[in-house]
Amino acid sequence: MGKNSSFKFQNRAFSLTQFPQDLKNSLINELEFFFGNDKLRINHAKRVLDFAEKLLKYEGGNPRIVIPTAIFHDVGIKISEEKYASSAPPLQEKQGPPVTEKILKKYYFTDEEISNVCEIISHHHSKRFLKTLEGKIVFDADWLVNYGDQSKLKDREKIKSIINKLFFTNSAKKIAKSLYL
Repeated sequence: MGKNSSFKFQNRAFSLTQFPQDLKNSLINELEFFFGNDKLRINHAKRVLDFAEKLLKYEGGNPRIVIPTAIFHDVGIKISEEKYASSAPPLQEKQGPPVTEKILKKYYFTDEEISNVCEIISHHHSKRFLKTLEGKIVFDADWLVNYGDQSKLKDREKIKSIINKLFFTNSAKKIAKSLYL
């Protein structure tokens, strides 16, 4: 899609910079149905989505890629835990794309969009493989949530150093510094 491209959802045209709220709500409903009573995973995805939308505003990027990726980035966890009794990143990165592809096809995402979303999901824990702006945004959004959940550091200089090395985007670095310093 070019920069001035548009897409249709429920017979309404949207520019590439817009994402229909009802489509986002439908995708969130799919996530909630998939995870069932697992509120931890559902809430994590919603928090990642919130940060991803903020980063989209500051950094640009394609919301048709970033929003579904943020919502479904961890769906592979459920299958990995069922199949392997493990949620190790390589397992969830392998198991997530088929689930995501099946869901996105129901909502008329293009093959190219689905491929891009699934590619990011298949590497969302592997920083060195994320080359697109959209992949970097989702990685940063996920770490904005995960860093806060995991960090016990008190040394401000150490935190600053980690933030500068961990995040791709300047916007995520600024948000992380405002949250964790």
